[in-house]
Amino acid sequence: MPIIAPAATTAVLDTANTILNSVRHRLNDALPSLYPTGGKVLDNTSAFTQQCFNDGYRKFQEQLANLGYTALVREVVIEAVPAVTNTDPASQTYMDWFTYYDGSNYSTTPVLPDDLVHPLKVWERWTGQNAPFPVDPMEYWLDGMPTGQKGNYNGVWEWRENAIYMPGSLMDMDWRIRYVRYLPDIVDVGSARWYNQTIPIPRCLEPLSLLICAEFAGARTPANDQEAAMQSGAVKNFSERGEGATKLIFNRDVKVKERVTASRQPRSGRGGAGMWGGGY
Repeated sequence: MPIIAPAATTAVLDTANTILNSVRHRLNDALPSLYPTGGKVLDNTSAFTQQCFNDGYRKFQEQLANLGYTALVREVVIEAVPAVTNTDPASQTYMDWFTYYDGSNYSTTPVLPDDLVHPLKVWERWTGQNAPFPVDPMEYWLDGMPTGQKGNYNGVWEWRENAIYMPGSLMDMDWRIRYVRYLPDIVDVGSARWYNQTIPIPRCLEPLSLLICAEFAGARTPANDQEAAMQSGAVKNFSERGEGATKLIFNRDVKVKERVTASRQPRSGRGGAGMWGGGY
């Protein structure tokens, strides 16, 4: 009889409830004062449990993003970004999560993706040409963009005030943006309770449960000095172990990238041909 492999989500993705079971086990081992409460530690139906879980989940993602984990990297193409309407060399256009400013007017479209935390690279091409984006990204300009005459490309960009700023192009442009995102908090979806949701990071039980333990242990009010010392030690232990386990998750990316010979690209993106290193 053939062996039927489990579904991918069953094999590699943990549920919030599975992670919480590990949290309860770890907390009972580290903080004996929790023994009398048994299964009531981080009860699934408690609002505190959900908040504590998401606090740890955010910290977990922050650590992964800081390391450069690829599951938190996404790309989007934003088409038909309007041309600049102000030809003053000092004028600039910008786009954030709510607004696009063309140098004179504000509009509610196009805007940045709502899960974008910060961009990594930006490419541009003329709208409606069905042309490939250039190999080299636009140049990320540090500490203030140049104020040259407006042309048919932007060529450079700057990230400030949670917005992408550009000099403004005389042509409508398509933008390809590679960016860091964070995953949304774990919440109820319709009739499916939050603790039954799957966590979209493979095999993350170890680091995430440890970081949730640190959040819970740190939130408790100790009854005496002895318990305070025990709590402080537990928080430090859980945090350090969680950070170490998070690095092991990131090492999956490292193993894949080690199979490719690559040379480092300058942070600014400089080195491409054409206007301001824009690759045109």
